[in-house]
Amino acid sequence: MIAEHRLEGECPQCRFGYVTAIMSPSTTSLPDAFQRKLAQQRAEAVERCGFAVYGLDAWTGHRRLAGWGWAGEIPTSLTLVHGEPESSLRVRVTTSVTPDWRVEEAARELANSLRDDGVDHAALGSTFSESDPMQNWEPVRLMVGAEDQAFWRFPARRSWAAVGQVGKAVIGIHAGLNHPAGVRLIPITDFEPYLVTLT
Repeated sequence: MIAEHRLEGECPQCRFGYVTAIMSPSTTSLPDAFQRKLAQQRAEAVERCGFAVYGLDAWTGHRRLAGWGWAGEIPTSLTLVHGEPESSLRVRVTTSVTPDWRVEEAARELANSLRDDGVDHAALGSTFSESDPMQNWEPVRLMVGAEDQAFWRFPARRSWAAVGQVGKAVIGIHAGLNHPAGVRLIPITDFEPYLVTLT
């Protein structure tokens, strides 16, 4: 995919600014050298990762390591995507141990992903307030391993997002599934299926 047009503006409901890139399919695949570099970065992020990274339990479909963050040479976050890139059932799970990264920051990041998914922008806008950013997020319980964990969930018409803290990690989920009860997270121990090559 390549970005063809870039649009900027302000939402008339929540008054927050936005930037949108209209994507169109690339006519050529990524250069081989770039693909090799991405594959190397993915492998290094997994190899150097020193914290539990969560993904979907019993997922057998398409999956990939879609993002990673670093503090110096130490990985501090990994993002796993489950499902085909254009699928409405795709689930993205980010595990972050970034210092000083809190549930509220993760909720704000997820809020940006929800903007185009049929969400109440006025309610979502409160996520960016300093006084009570979680006021319009509803408490929900999700299974993480064998434990029932507290999360905060924000629903949209075409997706939902949830965020919670498990130990020192903040976990953010953006999913196209209808019910959060269908999501169970486990620590991922075999990253091989996630280390696919982009085309």
